[in-house]
Amino acid sequence: METKKLSNFLKTLKANNNKDFFTQHKSNYEYLRDQFIDLIKDIIFDINKFDKKLGIIEPKNCIFRINRDLRFSKDKSPYKTKFSAQFTNNRKQMDLPTYYFHIDENNMLLVGGGLYEISKEKLENFREKILSYPEDFEEIIYNKEINKVFGGLNETNSLKKAPHGYDQNNSMIKYLKLRSYHLSKEISLDKIPDSELENLIIEHFKIIYPLIEWIRKSY
Repeated sequence: METKKLSNFLKTLKANNNKDFFTQHKSNYEYLRDQFIDLIKDIIFDINKFDKKLGIIEPKNCIFRINRDLRFSKDKSPYKTKFSAQFTNNRKQMDLPTYYFHIDENNMLLVGGGLYEISKEKLENFREKILSYPEDFEEIIYNKEINKVFGGLNETNSLKKAPHGYDQNNSMIKYLKLRSYHLSKEISLDKIPDSELENLIIEHFKIIYPLIEWIRKSY
């Protein structure tokens, strides 16, 4: 994947985010998308080396469309300025953990995984799992690699108060307040050779894997 070419294209798209520009430069987009698909194929193969539960999935089912959903957005720019993909057993099914990454117009890689959108019922299951089997969850929050590389679980999607029925003074309260269980990290690709991109993503996914497994076991 030629990341610099991709980021330059996305940067130009951001400055000219309209259908006419995109149509005129569609061949460039398709060239980069083909590279992205090849990267996705390799990543699927690599994930299955350490997480066979993912299975073989179609690259087309991993890639997000570049077209933005404008129905509920004040920003009517028709195109996203990132190439993104997620890896899960069933993309249409909610509450399944995913591996995720994207590359944006600033040549930044965001790599992460876990579960972001959780139904109310499943979220309650996770909270009860944390309280009933704290040692399993502690293997995640005290994992040295997770804390070193990601700085721990992402806590941005959290309740301000303790969820109903839970003690504010519980030692696990900050985790019981979470509305998602995921990890994420941004990395500049400016000094990363293109030949190292795939391995960089996979090494981060390997670190995320224990969280993916904890989520699967917590259903």
